[in-house]
Amino acid sequence: MKDVVAQLRLNAREHADKPALVYHDQVLTYAQLNDQSARVAAALVARGAKPEKVYPILLERSPTYVVALLGIMRAGAAAAPLSTTYPQERVDLITHDCGAE
Repeated sequence: MKDVVAQLRLNAREHADKPALVYHDQVLTYAQLNDQSARVAAALVARGAKPEKVYPILLERSPTYVVALLGIMRAGAAAAPLSTTYPQERVDLITHDCGAE
């Protein structure tokens, strides 16, 4: 069984121009999703991303959210998805508890 990132890379090679993600009127192909998440991963690695680090995601659910989640996974780090509906105190508590920088 392949992991999500390996499957995305394979789909990007084999089905580059096919839709990978459709959200309202936004469409990302497998190639676009692969490229964008790779850029996020590279930026995180350049800033010191490691497997033991946790990166919170505080975004509305959207293609950008998926790109961020995949980028964190590609960097080998962990994601802590947060809801934009959480009160700030809860966001602060979760961010602190997971050791996010």
